[in-house]
Amino acid sequence: MAATDKTRIAKPSPIKENEQGQLVAKKGISREVIDELSRIKGEPDWMRDKRLKSFEIFERKPIPTWGVDLSDLDLSQLVLYSPPEAGRYNSWDEVPQEMKDTYEKLGIPQAEREHLAGVVGVWRQEPFYEGLKKEYADKGILFCAMDTAVQEHEDLVREYFMKKCVPPQDNKFSALHGAVWSGGSFLYVPKDVKVDLPLQAYFRMEGSGEGTFEHTLIIADEGSDVNYIEGCTAQTTASTRCTPRSSRSSSRRARRPATRLCRTGRRTCST
Repeated sequence: MAATDKTRIAKPSPIKENEQGQLVAKKGISREVIDELSRIKGEPDWMRDKRLKSFEIFERKPIPTWGVDLSDLDLSQLVLYSPPEAGRYNSWDEVPQEMKDTYEKLGIPQAEREHLAGVVGVWRQEPFYEGLKKEYADKGILFCAMDTAVQEHEDLVREYFMKKCVPPQDNKFSALHGAVWSGGSFLYVPKDVKVDLPLQAYFRMEGSGEGTFEHTLIIADEGSDVNYIEGCTAQTTASTRCTPRSSRSSSRRARRPATRLCRTGRRTCST
């Protein structure tokens, strides 16, 4: 009798529906979760491979002993990726009402109209809103969700993603980030372009017991100047508090509030 080829037996998806009908990943991290995450996002093979390589590094690295005591942290009890609940929009009129109401209370749409060059909105690790005013897009500025950049600006992302700034080899949690990152923002400013209004990304955390791994990549070419603002909020029942942070990047100088910067021919910032 021939042996059963188990490779032909489909494994159950690690992405399940919860009681509310929302798609959520099972708790913990595994190759299956990472494969499914990458498949849902429709990522190119090179990004999937980067995720899996980061996962291998994550498994080898010990929990850091510097900083706060993490001995009680049990990653197997956390949901590290939650699939998207909505589409992606470039007009607030099209955004689902619950998301729109939350961001209206935060004043984000009004700030975009009056004080910002563009906004990226992320809900539970997944981007849902991308807006960049035409006058800035006409200058060659790129500002979008990181997920969009992987698809539409692949060459730039592949060149800079988690290389010198924050490599997966840095520590166990940078490797975890490289494996399960989702959402975040991508910004590219061409050579000698000055951006006179800030660009802002705002992340909303909804689920309890979930990890959040947004990735921010900023590339400011020679002679350029840009201000970037990033903030996040969570439900009031959550024990985690997020605070806004900002970064200014130019070919002459850059301040580092909560980001790492590296020098190449261009100024890059990745978190």
